[in-house]
Amino acid sequence: MNFFAISALNIVVHAVFCVVFVAANDFGLMLYKQLIGEVGTRGYMPGSITRLALLVFITSNLAIALVPWKILKTGIAVVAPVSLALLLLPEHPLRAIFYFFLACTLSAIAIALAARVVHGVTVRSIAARDRK
Repeated sequence: MNFFAISALNIVVHAVFCVVFVAANDFGLMLYKQLIGEVGTRGYMPGSITRLALLVFITSNLAIALVPWKILKTGIAVVAPVSLALLLLPEHPLRAIFYFFLACTLSAIAIALAARVVHGVTVRSIAARDRK
């Protein structure tokens, strides 16, 4: 398979996990409201923090999808959430912890699943080519 086909498969897998990130964020906010109460704003508006976290997650996953080396993918998957957590930590420790673990976990799962999908498609295309 060529680079563009592999990149397209990676982008599709990582885009699915961007949607999962939004759903998990909504679920986490709903759970927070049920357990603790209404979200208070201290310095930042909650919507702007959510948009910032989503922007960091989408940007890092696009970079992860386009990079061919696994060590660099892992580095991006760790550095982006760490930088977001460091930005949020003084005022919003709970959000920093939530977004850090959510982004790291979903990025790691997306990297592993994308590698498995690309491997499966590559093996099938080689098998189909050999049958001819």
